Amino acid sequence: MTEPLRQFATYRHYGGGVYVKLCEAEHTETGEILVIYTCAVSGAVFCRPKAMFEETITTEDYTGLRFTPFPQTTTKAIRKSLNYDPPQT
Repeated sequence: MTEPLRQFATYRHYGGGVYVKLCEAEHTETGEILVIYTCAVSGAVFCRPKAMFEETITTEDYTGLRFTPFPQTTTKAIRKSLNYDPPQT
């Protein structure tokens, strides 16, 4: 069974950026599934293979998901655990 698509879900990149997943697309030549996403700050649009988007990575000081999904409803404690607190308006 496949997971439901989390379109327009918000993710935190392990490097600190916040991104919105726009959709998934199929590469016309290879059939590979790609994730199309945008930077929540600059609006720049990116794509990468779904397997890479969802993978666990290991660096010198981090082991975990490349992109961590924000819960659908965030609390202050959850935002703090993700090291993200949006600016107050």
